[in-house]
Amino acid sequence: FFNFGEEKPNFVFIIVESLSRNFSGPGARWGSFTPFLDSLAQHSIYWENFLSTSERTFNVLPSAMASLPYGTKGFMALVEEGRSYPDFVSLPKILNQAEYHYNFFYGGWAYFDYMEVFMNQMGFHYILDDNKFGSAYEKMPDTGEGYSWGYPDDATFRRSMEIIDSFPANPRMDIFMTLNMHQPFSTPDPELWKQVFNDHLETIDINNHGAEFYHNRQLQFSSVLYTDDAIRNLLQEYSKKPEYNNTIFFILGDHHLQMHDFNPIEKYHVPLIIYSPMLNTSRKFPAVSSVADLTPTIAAMMKNNFQLQIPQKTHWLGNPLDTSSNFRSKNFVPFMRVNRNIDELLWDEFFYSEGRLFIIDEHLDLIPFDDRKKLKLLEKQLSNFRILNNYVCNENKLYNREQE
Repeated sequence: FFNFGEEKPNFVFIIVESLSRNFSGPGARWGSFTPFLDSLAQHSIYWENFLSTSERTFNVLPSAMASLPYGTKGFMALVEEGRSYPDFVSLPKILNQAEYHYNFFYGGWAYFDYMEVFMNQMGFHYILDDNKFGSAYEKMPDTGEGYSWGYPDDATFRRSMEIIDSFPANPRMDIFMTLNMHQPFSTPDPELWKQVFNDHLETIDINNHGAEFYHNRQLQFSSVLYTDDAIRNLLQEYSKKPEYNNTIFFILGDHHLQMHDFNPIEKYHVPLIIYSPMLNTSRKFPAVSSVADLTPTIAAMMKNNFQLQIPQKTHWLGNPLDTSSNFRSKNFVPFMRVNRNIDELLWDEFFYSEGRLFIIDEHLDLIPFDDRKKLKLLEKQLSNFRILNNYVCNENKLYNREQE
């Protein structure tokens, strides 16, 4: 899908808090509130049936950067009580062969969920968090519980652009994590974004849910429109840089935003947009893939095009992204809940949730499936995964460094 030159590509990951397919992309259940991302997707390769691996943010970095299992409370939390991470193979470790420079940009407290510890373990060179903004920027309002989540998304993007030119231009990997699409859903200039929200309602069909549904969630939808616009500004700033033409952008959600009743798999249903000036086509893929597929995909691409070496054996849970032009699901994706239980599983077209079995359709709607033998098989597979997951993470049996 890419016209590569001799230089190795830059990678930019924009991980969007709570970005859900319910309100983003074609056929969004509530209509789309991401006009910029929708327009970008038309010039991108786009997965409409993409899945996160957990209900909350704590799992997106280990899944995206290293296709890791989950441990007992999420992989990043394995360092609790002074423990060390088990040995693992990450995307940065593979890209180290080409001397990539790694940056992580976040408007909040980077130690949240042990993100900073995990990024340091992977060898990141620079981490922006709420201690590195200065007086020129203003944090989001108090959540009502005595703290602020941090700086708004546009401020995070602008601050990152102030310092990014001090880093090597090529090759580089930048990771951004957004914050605004989170309780209390505050935006700078709230009256402006309330008006943007009202204007946007005129452009979508609200009849299926009614005006009251949207107006009762005005803060949430306004924050989505705000973050979408902030991402537009960020890509415009990147486009002014000489390395832009050699950059691949990955835009994805970490999990859904709960604003209404949902089916069990819906809380993991997020979009994936891959955009680059090097793309030679645009395409929409209906096949199911997950965030755990990103590292295997990029690693294979770098091996095939730039001769980077991949270990013969890896612990990756994912496979290369599925580029089938037809809907299908050929995945084994366990999911970790917000309570840190692993009690939901996608296996091929079957989805298991708390003793119930379903078949997924092309919209990731769930169809109850009454087959006790198949139900027991998925329960056994999930039980086996939990046992193996705990063993390899707790006993440092995830990866054998001797093969290196």
